Amino acid sequence: MIQLLAWVAIGMTATFTVLVAWIVVGRFLTDRRRRRERLLRPTIETAIAEYLAADQPEQPRLPATKAARNLLRMVAPTAFEVRSFYWDATPAS
Repeated sequence: MIQLLAWVAIGMTATFTVLVAWIVVGRFLTDRRRRRERLLRPTIETAIAEYLAADQPEQPRLPATKAARNLLRMVAPTAFEVRSFYWDATPAS
């Protein structure tokens, strides 16, 4: 009986250790991704704003990493929504 309780305690300790490691690694990776996004976001938003504001727009130059493309997919719809809001709010000449 005591041996069974010892094995259960070992199993619970191992499960707890794996769970804590999973959470810590997940938080580390998430924080690293957020830090990269904080560095890339102003560049992407500026490039989109310049593209939308130009009279004869040229294709914006964006970073070519996968993280930048994913962030662009997240930021671009918001930028276009803001532009269309201001576009619709301006009086016609």
